[in-house]
Amino acid sequence: MRTFDNSHGTDKYILPLLLDDPEYEVRASISNMFTYLDDFMNTLMLELERIQEDNQKLEKLRRQRVERLEDRLCFTALWADYYFFLNTVERTYRLAKELYKKLGEYDKERQIDQSISYFNARKIRNKIEHLYENLSDEHKQFYSQHRSMGPKNEITIDGISFSASEDSLQLLYQVYDDISNIIKEKYIDPSKTVVDRIWNRMER
Repeated sequence: MRTFDNSHGTDKYILPLLLDDPEYEVRASISNMFTYLDDFMNTLMLELERIQEDNQKLEKLRRQRVERLEDRLCFTALWADYYFFLNTVERTYRLAKELYKKLGEYDKERQIDQSISYFNARKIRNKIEHLYENLSDEHKQFYSQHRSMGPKNEITIDGISFSASEDSLQLLYQVYDDISNIIKEKYIDPSKTVVDRIWNRMER
């Protein structure tokens, strides 16, 4: 799985050299949000690892009666990690959209809004939360998925599906790489020579 660290050490290039620069606040926001984007993406990777570990535990229980509380909690752990993963996916998309707006890339922000991946993540998160408002007999199908999501860790409600897998993150990977390239071209490359010269003098 990937790791994400493109924001590391970039604040000195993104921030203007002068505090009274009219772009200071916007560029400070971009720098902070870029750091948070790394954090969110790495959180998704950690959650995928946790889900994989949950599955390994459940695989051992496949051919035996599940009676002990410790074993039953394995199902709860899988569900909790899936649900946190799903929420983080949606929040990462929202953060990426805000970053695109700060960068003036409004068409790319709209492309996220129109994407199936973002739509499915947002909708199924919403549907799960509304199902909790009325957990009755009509939701037995959902409950069975809650207990065992299958090898793809996929839940389907009202024809909308979302899986906790790297396949479901491909658009976010592309968005992350694209935002990194935009920041590099717009802020880092143009100021790198001057900023490096200043920092080298300060460190002497």
